[in-house]
Amino acid sequence: TADGWIVSAPAALAAAPTPLVIEAAYGDLRATKTVWLGGASSDNPALPAITIAGAAAPPAGTEIVIAPLVDVPLATPLSDRDFDVNWLTSCGTMHDFDLPAGFVHVEPDDPHAGELALVVRDASGGVTWRIWPLRAE
Repeated sequence: TADGWIVSAPAALAAAPTPLVIEAAYGDLRATKTVWLGGASSDNPALPAITIAGAAAPPAGTEIVIAPLVDVPLATPLSDRDFDVNWLTSCGTMHDFDLPAGFVHVEPDDPHAGELALVVRDASGGVTWRIWPLRAE
């Protein structure tokens, strides 16, 4: 959930932090998730101000409408040295998706409706995200 994870495990694993690495593959696509069992818990990272097209991002779930054929900048002031930042979209094409500042661009043949997401992971395994419906018109 957005509030965190709960993992039930044998008491022996609670004595010291133990990484559980889960890998999934689908064709050439690979995904890895590391879950830390045991040790101290920590909060998920807080998201600072997010800007979309130079303006403050609306609350999660609020539809964002952008113009096609324009580079629409997306930014968060997080450092990519301290956080793993990923911008994802199913509307148009995402550029610099793995940097705190990227942009989305919608060409005529691209999907003109979908979602925009920002996923942030910190060094202690915390993760947080925001998702918005996105439409180009």
